[in-house]
Amino acid sequence: MSAPVTAVTVPKWGIEMQEGTLTAWLVEEGQAVQRGMALAEFETDKIINELEAPASGVLVRQLAQSGETLPVGALIGVVAAAQTDTGVVEQFIAGFKPADASFEPAAAGASIEPATSAPLAAAPADAAASAGSGIGGDHAPAKTSPVVRRLAEQLGVDLTRLTGSGNRGRITKDDVRAAAAGESQPPPARSDSAAAVFERIDLNATRRRAAERLLAAKPGLPHFYLTADAGVEALQGLSRAAGGLSLNAALMFAVARALPEHPALNSRYEDGELRQYKQVNLAAAVATERGLLTPVVHGADSLAAGEFAGRLRSQIDKARQGGLAAGDLKDATFTVSNLGMLGVREFAAIINPPQVAILAVGAVHGAVVERGGDWQMAPVVTLTLSCDHRVIDGAAGAAFLNTLVAAIEAAEFR
Repeated sequence: MSAPVTAVTVPKWGIEMQEGTLTAWLVEEGQAVQRGMALAEFETDKIINELEAPASGVLVRQLAQSGETLPVGALIGVVAAAQTDTGVVEQFIAGFKPADASFEPAAAGASIEPATSAPLAAAPADAAASAGSGIGGDHAPAKTSPVVRRLAEQLGVDLTRLTGSGNRGRITKDDVRAAAAGESQPPPARSDSAAAVFERIDLNATRRRAAERLLAAKPGLPHFYLTADAGVEALQGLSRAAGGLSLNAALMFAVARALPEHPALNSRYEDGELRQYKQVNLAAAVATERGLLTPVVHGADSLAAGEFAGRLRSQIDKARQGGLAAGDLKDATFTVSNLGMLGVREFAAIINPPQVAILAVGAVHGAVVERGGDWQMAPVVTLTLSCDHRVIDGAAGAAFLNTLVAAIEAAEFR
């Protein structure tokens, strides 16, 4: 049984992806690899993706350097059996023709034959079958990247005892850190596209005509804004009592629990239809060195307060450290943007389509409120809800804000 020389190409990680930037090779030229092992890291749309080996063998050529931006389908490396003749490899490279970049490949590489030669065969590509090293033995490298293995060695974690929470069971840095701290491993993030169910809502003729008029008046996406103050004294007390529950996490948790009562806001407006989701996939707007990112806590409404806070903290940390995967940014149904920690008292956020609403949270400040017939100073936050007027009207937005304010002020989350 022989194996062909295999091309390592730039994958198409998303429908709109046209190119990616090689940020680092994770293996050296001439190093044995196993199919599925991480070969390199690519940055696409502010996300770092791992490029996996398309076959087992040896990475006999690296044809791109760190920092290069390359189109989808570009040849960046070659994997072959250890004893493959150099001339065969060079002939393969010379005859390589990239696939149509509009096609979304199923894998990061493909076995491709040069157009100018007969099929290329090599010795059995099993040279990497026993190449595993370090903690975790022979099997672990196929389920981790070199970065993760180095971290495991530093922290003294046995990778063979871990169950990966990453894509296709890959062991992540979060899994290693959790094991080192003696914590239970974080469960895999649930993908909305696979797990959540939405209900298609047909827009009636009146709603469609209104949407057309509003787009003419305010092209692109017709926003309108609603503002309310919410007392946070009880929420601050809950945050202090709960220890690790920050005020921001508590506010976002209140949003996650309020949204199911108002499904019109927990929606996406796509292809001319409103899709009301059965679970809340809550995104947090996070400022990073790479720009604004919106990592998602999937199924936020089904989590307990402490579990939600842990997931949110993990997603924000990954965003700031450049560790988000593509799935961490997908399928949000609602977004919260909090600039309160920067001293901003009130602002209006722009909706991130195809979502239909976003909540802006300002800084805690003192305000005069009425209590039992008396006027007193109390800590409040100003909440500004931006809505897509094509599918949400003022009454629906106001009803959601009323529910949210009541939940925040009571600090009781069922």
